[in-house]
Amino acid sequence: MVERYWYISVQQFDFQLNISISGYPLILHFTQTLLRMLKRILSPLPYSMDWAALVMRLVFCGLMVYNHGLMKIILFSESPESFSDPLGIGASASYYLVVFAEGICSALVLLGLLTRLALLPLLVTMMVAVFSVNWDNPLTEKELPMLYLSVYVAIWLLGPGRFSLDWRMLREGRILTKT
Repeated sequence: MVERYWYISVQQFDFQLNISISGYPLILHFTQTLLRMLKRILSPLPYSMDWAALVMRLVFCGLMVYNHGLMKIILFSESPESFSDPLGIGASASYYLVVFAEGICSALVLLGLLTRLALLPLLVTMMVAVFSVNWDNPLTEKELPMLYLSVYVAIWLLGPGRFSLDWRMLREGRILTKT
């Protein structure tokens, strides 16, 4: 006599599979794997924060380097004096600081190299963009700098994650953890 016991409770995320059929180890393994995947997909528990940090770094810093850093280099490289000066330090100085932040620092965060240090100029640049440059503009024009600012704060709080050069250097002992 073949006994089959199937119990699936999606609400409690509790899966049990008991099949007493000899000779079907592949089907049993496949079914158990499928149920484990279903349990993981339906679980309210978070996925790895390392993956979240990686996706945010790749998407937002990649877009920042390409759409903002490189575009500012191309558009204003011949005449940085035409760049806006929101802090009163001069148009050329503002231009070079923004290119440094949006080009070089975004590339560092993208790679996960000196991430928290490289985020400082990006945070300052986005705060200036939100609170100084676009302060009088409608919310639709402040939306993009506010989005970048919030993602940079999230990356700051999360850290670069294990899929970064910072993590690799920390594991190899190149970064000091104690002072």
